[in-house]
Amino acid sequence: MTETNPTLTEIHDALKAVETLLGQRCEVCSGLITLCNEQNALIEAGDSLDDLMSVLGRKQGLILRLQRIEGELKPLRQTWEAHRQMADPDQRTRINQLSEQAGLVLRQVLDLEETGRSRLMESRQQVVRELTHLDQGRRLAKAYGQPKLNQARALDHHT
Repeated sequence: MTETNPTLTEIHDALKAVETLLGQRCEVCSGLITLCNEQNALIEAGDSLDDLMSVLGRKQGLILRLQRIEGELKPLRQTWEAHRQMADPDQRTRINQLSEQAGLVLRQVLDLEETGRSRLMESRQQVVRELTHLDQGRRLAKAYGQPKLNQARALDHHT
């Protein structure tokens, strides 16, 4: 199997595709930041589970889109690395900036996801503490029981 060298047009098209996909990656990650902030605000406020599920559904759509973009970028990265010097200086600068920006925005998404995960864990632990407290109260009430009406009247007569 022989490998053919790409033509100048193929290289140009691949570099243009890299630029386009990196721009899309930045847009999707910006959308994820917005939804992560919305998710974290809902978690913090303890708002409706329906609202939170709606945000999570929209995030899932963007994550799937991001995975598609990453899949398309993967084979193009090799072309970019091998032929970056063939790009005109402006395109090279744009691609480098988009790549850097995409990395920063993705890092923000991951940080916000971690914040949301931590808040959910804190909320879960708070609910567990409250349920444990309620269960202890129920057990105490059951252990001591409510005095029966006849027992209470009997106590009243002895005093």
